[in-house]
Amino acid sequence: KSTELTPGDDFAMMKEVLRRRFARLVKEEEEGITGEDAGFARPDLVLVDGGAGQLSAALEIMADLGVDDIPVVGVAKGPDRDAGRERFFMHGKPPFSLACCSLGECWAAICRTGSSGLSWWRKT
Repeated sequence: KSTELTPGDDFAMMKEVLRRRFARLVKEEEEGITGEDAGFARPDLVLVDGGAGQLSAALEIMADLGVDDIPVVGVAKGPDRDAGRERFFMHGKPPFSLACCSLGECWAAICRTGSSGLSWWRKT
């Protein structure tokens, strides 16, 4: 963890996590380390917690590292911070929401709540 980060600066923390994660991926791929030998698998999709600003910050880091082939989606809380009414942000597309009560909304709510949401999902 960088000592230059200001506590509570979510943008800086997210950028650091993404930079470290994807710098490692790039290094391993350049060295020919893949599969089970790699520290991390190349993701098919990156979800970031937040809207347009967080999406832009994530895309900036990915571009700096030359990782521009993985889709990145920002997932922002809905009106009044209601779970299940999230807005999704993708580069070059207008923000959108999923239809009410869709499986996608359930998945988005689980992603936003983290591991506690996964525990809840397993119990139901």
